[in-house]
Amino acid sequence: MDQPKSRIKTGMKFSILGALAALSLASIFLPGLMVWYFEPPVNPGYSCAPSIQKALDLFRIAQAVTLFFGGIFGFIFALRWTKKPAAKSEPPSP
Repeated sequence: MDQPKSRIKTGMKFSILGALAALSLASIFLPGLMVWYFEPPVNPGYSCAPSIQKALDLFRIAQAVTLFFGGIFGFIFALRWTKKPAAKSEPPSP
């Protein structure tokens, strides 16, 4: 197999795995973080829908950001720690 293509293929695999790992970690830890950070208005009236919608919008944005950066870090990890192709050497001429 051609070595540069194999390295890119490995990089893409790690990119996808990194993005999925970041998304799953975001799904586990972000709701608790948002409960700690987000404070609804003191007097929302009888409808909490605007507060809930704002919290859900922030959660979606946070998931998208972690998905993006997880993919980037996975790709960088794969390119940094995979073996580089060996230089092709020609046999010495007689």
